[in-house]
Amino acid sequence: TKLPFREAERRIFTCWRPFHDALSRLISDIKDRFGYCLVIDCHSMPSSGSSRRSAIRPVDFVLGDLHGSACASRVTRAAEAVLGGKGYLVRRNEPYAGGYITRHYGHPADDVHVLQIEIARALYMDEVRIEPLPSFSAIQRQITDLIAAITLRNVSSRFSMERTKEAPLTI
Repeated sequence: TKLPFREAERRIFTCWRPFHDALSRLISDIKDRFGYCLVIDCHSMPSSGSSRRSAIRPVDFVLGDLHGSACASRVTRAAEAVLGGKGYLVRRNEPYAGGYITRHYGHPADDVHVLQIEIARALYMDEVRIEPLPSFSAIQRQITDLIAAITLRNVSSRFSMERTKEAPLTI
């Protein structure tokens, strides 16, 4: 059923705007404290709807950085290397290059980087019953490890190496 206009407007004023006001403040606070900010915007994608180059194996993760315009490429490459190293099939910007948060907040020239990470639901949930699979905890740990890896490896460079000469990435 179609969402009535009043309900949509109520949700915008009570959920969407407060969320984005808080996110803007958080990004500003983090940037003031550390000199840069990395936003990891996680989403889940339906397994059946994910774009596939191979009919044999579906994509596990899609990393969206708006084709390099929302996040330093070394961060995206680090995420791709970590996930690929764990045996996952990873794709960049296809079919999800980034949504509103990626477009609106990702400004690498201003030291604000946004990486959208789409995770195939089949990795961690029964998509029919909408229930976690036994693998849920393992995926949760691997995502935590991923975030630690991409932030710790890039923290010393403040992601700004791309403005000059990019340093080699070590995983």
